[in-house]
Amino acid sequence: MPGMVLWVPGVGLGGGVWRGVGGVGDGSPVEAEQSPALSPGTGESGKSTFIKQMRIIHGAGYSEEERKGFRALVYQNIFVSMRTMIEAMERLQIPFSRPESKHHASLVMSQDPYKVTTFEKRYAVAVQWLWRDAGIRACYERRREFHLLDSAVYYLSHLERITEEGYVPTAQDVLRSRMPTTGINEYCFSVQKTNLRIVDVGGQKSERKKWIHCFENVIALIYLASLSEYDQCLEENNQEVCATASFTLPTC
Repeated sequence: MPGMVLWVPGVGLGGGVWRGVGGVGDGSPVEAEQSPALSPGTGESGKSTFIKQMRIIHGAGYSEEERKGFRALVYQNIFVSMRTMIEAMERLQIPFSRPESKHHASLVMSQDPYKVTTFEKRYAVAVQWLWRDAGIRACYERRREFHLLDSAVYYLSHLERITEEGYVPTAQDVLRSRMPTTGINEYCFSVQKTNLRIVDVGGQKSERKKWIHCFENVIALIYLASLSEYDQCLEENNQEVCATASFTLPTC
């Protein structure tokens, strides 16, 4: 992701102070001593979304060029969502409501969602058709029985706009985009005379072994749990509820 800026409200008499990092603001990294805050949590708990929200609401937001950089990710999120529901329909034994839908489903399934960089017209037609199919809608209503991206209904409800030629993601499109955090990512900012550094770490189980390396000298933990996940299952385990994992993780 491009460089980030963050703002912390209510810190000091003058409120939050902005500082550019890696291409934002003055384009220079924050130097000097920094007070690190660690942001652990389960996958899709909203850690990275929180950082994007701070940038959109309180900062300079995303330029048009930066938003263009999210276009392929938006497309991929749509393909992943539709593919997930098609696979879930088979497992849940939900039939398509129209015979033509099988052809469109085969077309979508033939595409590797993680290699999508454009949205060809035939795929746009296929996804739009499928989203209008009563079987897909019935599957969506049972989404608590399988793992589906939170942004699925948002993107699928805006297909006409998103599949237009020359599409540029909006700030809301960027905010709702989903890419699993991997590794250790740092976002730096300055509040009054204090330089702070938020360390964002991957939330998937395979990433958590890296957390131990980030706790040294940490002054705060920013732990996020998504309330919308009260009946959603984990991506890694369809038998475990996301909210349960989020609330029990700190005690592990």
